[in-house]
Amino acid sequence: MITKAVPAVIALAVLGAATAQAAPADGKAWSASYQQAGAKGSITSDHGQFPVVKATGTLTSTAASGCYHVSMLTYMPISKPPRVKHTKSGNQCGKGSLPVSLSATTDAFFTDVSFEICTDDYDFVCGPATGVKPN
Repeated sequence: MITKAVPAVIALAVLGAATAQAAPADGKAWSASYQQAGAKGSITSDHGQFPVVKATGTLTSTAASGCYHVSMLTYMPISKPPRVKHTKSGNQCGKGSLPVSLSATTDAFFTDVSFEICTDDYDFVCGPATGVKPN
């Protein structure tokens, strides 16, 4: 009896591990909008030796022409002098949606991050930044 139950238990354990790895990581919601574009998603942070913030989501444009991208601003408060790191997504040109995946290392375990939508035409103009504090 025990020898027949062991493979089933192992199979369930492997299936459970695979399911746990496939589940999305919990994070805080973020969103930004500007003109005819908007983006939203979630942001998480890894508090390892070198802290990393990771944001995923979708950028959507309803404009018939023109290009937009998401800019993630990561504040580096411990740097001398303090600075802001800009991480840019790919461009969405015209109507449609684009998956967004951004990451940045930071110098602090608890940092502030902001998101903004920017045009990527001839002028580099951005909408208002919306801030979020990752987990």
